[in-house]
Amino acid sequence: MELMIAAGKAVPRLQLEHGLAVDRVYTGSFMTSLDMAGFSITLMKADPAILRRLDAATKAPYWPVGVGGNRPPAKIPVPLPPSHLTKNDERVGNNLSRFDDLKSYSNIKTLSRPQQFSEEGRVLEVAIQAAAAAVINLRDSLNEWDSKAGDGDCGSTMFRGATAILEDMKKYYPLNDATETVYEMGSSIRRVMGGTSGIIYDIFFKAAYGQLKAKNHQIIEPVHWADALEAAIAAVSKYGGARAGYRTLLDALIPASLVLKERLTAGDDPADAFVLASEAALAGAESTKLMQAQQNESFEMSVSERLYDRSQDDSMPLPESLDEGVTAVTAAVMKPQRPLAGRATYISGEILASVPDPGAVAAASWFRAAALAVKEKCQAS
Repeated sequence: MELMIAAGKAVPRLQLEHGLAVDRVYTGSFMTSLDMAGFSITLMKADPAILRRLDAATKAPYWPVGVGGNRPPAKIPVPLPPSHLTKNDERVGNNLSRFDDLKSYSNIKTLSRPQQFSEEGRVLEVAIQAAAAAVINLRDSLNEWDSKAGDGDCGSTMFRGATAILEDMKKYYPLNDATETVYEMGSSIRRVMGGTSGIIYDIFFKAAYGQLKAKNHQIIEPVHWADALEAAIAAVSKYGGARAGYRTLLDALIPASLVLKERLTAGDDPADAFVLASEAALAGAESTKLMQAQQNESFEMSVSERLYDRSQDDSMPLPESLDEGVTAVTAAVMKPQRPLAGRATYISGEILASVPDPGAVAAASWFRAAALAVKEKCQAS
């Protein structure tokens, strides 16, 4: 009943306030969680071809019928056999999504771990290893904090992403090509991480990759990494709706980004600049204990109002393919009456004051571990 009430409120607002044509509405418990208070609203830009596929008959016994659809309920209670898609098949599919013309398939080269490493490749490897290990070691602590200020699975979700990255790096990451490695890390995240953290880090890596790819650098310099981090933060802020002070991973990454840019501009040694930035990230994560949830005035808030005055406002279009999953754009289609602060939206101030935001701690920890590993590697060289 509660979900139907929410849908009944959301649809008229989408139509009247946002001018959207709502062709199908699916309401139900599609992704559940233990002790999670709240609901989400997901929007997908659909063309006639997608609508036909949504309405097509299926052997999936629990596929819902969308309100307004012309298809009667499916009466074929026979589940489809499990997919036998291999990891390599999946990777080829991910690579194909980057090509507009499927005839380019024959020109795609499957990425793989290099036989010989460049100096940049070796540094990138130790940074990724250290960052993933830091997240893995924090699993229980993150879950404990998240059990007080969320649904208790932040550590497990981050653990899945970190272990997938380590496993895929052994075979697939082209570590001598930093830009493509960033893309592949995002691919690992999309494959195994669910929940809000999975969506946020998917956006994060896509934006970082887009920034690096657009500049087409032969060698990724420290300032390029700083630009990629800034672009990733802006994208997460845009699509996640958070900014500084909202008790999210951005409270760790925003100060890190600012300090990194400042120290690099001042001419500091790049390794030292990253370490100083990581200290700012740790301080930012710790400061989330003192934060109360902030009020969001409108879902329509622009990127410049949220974080930075960026000109590339359309640099991160909403994904439209079913393969990538539909981006959950807002539970704030209705102007929110409760504070917007990530997982802390519905938690009392007394509880929030006792724990840091686990997402911020995770971000600060992997940033710190990567920075220290790079500094140690540079000193040993």
